[in-house]
Amino acid sequence: MTTIYISLSFASFIGGFLLIIAFNKDFKKLTTFQKFSILFTVIAIVSPMIIGTINGFINH
Repeated sequence: MTTIYISLSFASFIGGFLLIIAFNKDFKKLTTFQKFSILFTVIAIVSPMIIGTINGFINH
């Protein structure tokens, strides 16, 4: 189960990174709501990976 959690966290991190790259060129044309939505999504994607990393270091 831990392997699945780590794998999916890593995959979601890459997906969030690709989301930022995809909107990088036309980011200025997006509305404020769309920018906030992308920011919220990236935070939600990256947070479990960061929390898991911190928990991994604390438990060892």
